[in-house]
Amino acid sequence: MGYKLIVYYNIYFDIMTLFKNIQVFEPYFHSIRKHQTFLIIDVKLPNDWEYKTVTQEVAEQIGVKENGVKEGFKFVSFFSKQNEEEVELSVSTIKKVIDTNLEREEKERLLQQKIIELQRQFEVSSLDDLKSLNISFSEPTITKEENGQVETIGMVEEGNQER
Repeated sequence: MGYKLIVYYNIYFDIMTLFKNIQVFEPYFHSIRKHQTFLIIDVKLPNDWEYKTVTQEVAEQIGVKENGVKEGFKFVSFFSKQNEEEVELSVSTIKKVIDTNLEREEKERLLQQKIIELQRQFEVSSLDDLKSLNISFSEPTITKEENGQVETIGMVEEGNQER
């Protein structure tokens, strides 16, 4: 009796883990299947989404195949060998594709919003006020580690126009 309970628990745990992984892909998850020695995860991505740049980094370990376009979506299969490391790489790559595209869409919405705000500002401000308009951002910094030393690199400063 105890053995059956352990087996039931393990199956339940595996199903719930699978469910949680699939849920992360929603609403883009389409199917999961096994073919010979490969595990294939199919996703349905908006037609204007990009995935090739992200998948180039892992092309040696996992495969990607576009399976056509239907009703504004492209169907893409991510396939890997049936081992934990490569399946996890497929899962993390799909997550990265989704996150990268969602971020790009949010940036595009934000840009459009800021353009409208700036247009409104131009409509109500005087020419002299607009000439003194200053748009600034906090300076991004990049850290670089070399020989155990961490170095902070700022943006390039404005140069001299003279040559």
